[in-house]
Amino acid sequence: DRRPELAAAKRMALLKQREYSGAVRGYSPVVNAFASYDWDTDYHSDPQGSYTVGVSARWELFTGFRRPSAIAQKKAEWRAAQRDLEKLRANLQLDLKQAYLRAVEAFKRLSVVKKSVESAEEALRITRERYKEGAANITELLTAQVGLTAMRTRDVAACYDYLTAMSNVRRARGELIADFVSEGKASSLWETAEPVICRCNT
Repeated sequence: DRRPELAAAKRMALLKQREYSGAVRGYSPVVNAFASYDWDTDYHSDPQGSYTVGVSARWELFTGFRRPSAIAQKKAEWRAAQRDLEKLRANLQLDLKQAYLRAVEAFKRLSVVKKSVESAEEALRITRERYKEGAANITELLTAQVGLTAMRTRDVAACYDYLTAMSNVRRARGELIADFVSEGKASSLWETAEPVICRCNT
């Protein structure tokens, strides 16, 4: 409900509903009331007052089918706006669900990569001990170091993907726009943004 697209669609549906209601009311009779008061006198007589009160009604009985057609068009536009609103709501719900699933997948991948980093660190520790004892050559040691570096790089990438996925979830929930818009005025990015720290193995 915080998505600006949905708010705009709601306003459009409400506008079309009001236009339809106005067209229906315009088909009703128009009634006018009037009144007047006169003070009648001449130079040699006593003054006398008189008044007039009346009501008039106007109703277009036949407009060449123009008005019913206009009402039907306004009703169709209102129904179309309602359908667009429901379609947009369904699409936004799907967008949120997909964003959530991508965030869950990114978190699982991040957990797996961190375990791989721990395994690579342990493999490097063992290889160093073997190298010190002469049981491993320099090629094996370098291979273990390169493997750890690769795992740490993947860890940083997985952390970045997870933060991106979480940001996408907040976008799908309409929370990002709330961070930068306050009382209808855009706020400065530097005033509202908060630093996010991802603790990756580096």
